[in-house]
Amino acid sequence: MQQQLLQQIALFIAGLLFLLILCGLIRAARPKKPDFLSRLAAKKLMTDNETEFFLRLTKALPDYYVFPQVAFTALLKTKGYMPFKDWSALRNKFNRLVADYVICDRTALQVEAVVELDDSTHDRKKEKDAARDAMLQAAGYRTERFRLRIKSSEREIADIFARKTSRSFGALDRDIAERYLAQTKEPKLHIGCGDNLLAGWLNADYFPASGDIMHIDATQPFPFKDGTFDYIFSEHMIEHISYNDGVKMLAECRRTLKPSGTLRISTPDLAFLLGLARPDKSELQRAYIKWAARTFIAGAPEDNAAFVINNFVRDWGHTFLYDENTLRKAMTTAGFTKITKRTLQESESPSLRNLENETRMPAGFLQLETLTLEGRTG
Repeated sequence: MQQQLLQQIALFIAGLLFLLILCGLIRAARPKKPDFLSRLAAKKLMTDNETEFFLRLTKALPDYYVFPQVAFTALLKTKGYMPFKDWSALRNKFNRLVADYVICDRTALQVEAVVELDDSTHDRKKEKDAARDAMLQAAGYRTERFRLRIKSSEREIADIFARKTSRSFGALDRDIAERYLAQTKEPKLHIGCGDNLLAGWLNADYFPASGDIMHIDATQPFPFKDGTFDYIFSEHMIEHISYNDGVKMLAECRRTLKPSGTLRISTPDLAFLLGLARPDKSELQRAYIKWAARTFIAGAPEDNAAFVINNFVRDWGHTFLYDENTLRKAMTTAGFTKITKRTLQESESPSLRNLENETRMPAGFLQLETLTLEGRTG
């Protein structure tokens, strides 16, 4: 009896050991949990095509921020009460969508537009693209779509936004002008100010970057009475409009200046550009070519003036470049007399000194680029 009990205990222990071994074998045979951290790798933020277009956008729209790869959840939210099921269904329509680029102003980061770059695969996604655009439009956003294969130039991109993002002259601008004129004894108008705001001047731009800047379209009649200003200044702006529009602008400057008023125009000098092609370049010219090629022209040889000249003529929305004789003739046609060439930052009038924005490029380069003429009304 005792022997039989010992046999049963031995069988029980053997069975238990067998089960333990079997469990160990099963556990060992199970696949191990993957080490997920070792399976992660960096991903490029954009494809090569998206990166190239991003660089074109930033050069075409220098007065705006361009943000790539922005989630729709950063742009859209639900509004009003709704049952959770409906809220979840609505959010699921956009919570995984990403905008290629978002264009924002530089002051309050207000969204100006959403930009999409469409390759050939979008020919089969027209309904989906329309649905995306409809969601953005419902939230008050504007969408611009560009075709990858068309390769829109920087000027073409800038023109699209110029037609659709600039504001027309309105009550805000009238208020800015009236407040300025009421508080100054020496009215001075700064046309095309960009972000170079001059103290004591009425700063005006086609694309006002803040509520303190007046909108003005320099190709149209100025919203001022005859003889309003003592001085008018414009730096690197007139080359962005046609020659005929430039003459119209100069005529409006003449009309709105007082009988003893002075206009100061600074603009890229065509002679400077042609000088870059000379074989006997100065050290400053060689340094400028190297800087411009490296800064603005991807893949260009740093010592090749042809790349710099071609880019300068076509880039930044340049439309007509003046030499001294042509600008003098345009100012004379507009009615100016005593036209005088000036060096950068220098003038007989203290009010017209130290106005140009030299800090936007390396020392000496703006002086190299720029032609400055002053003309009087009488």
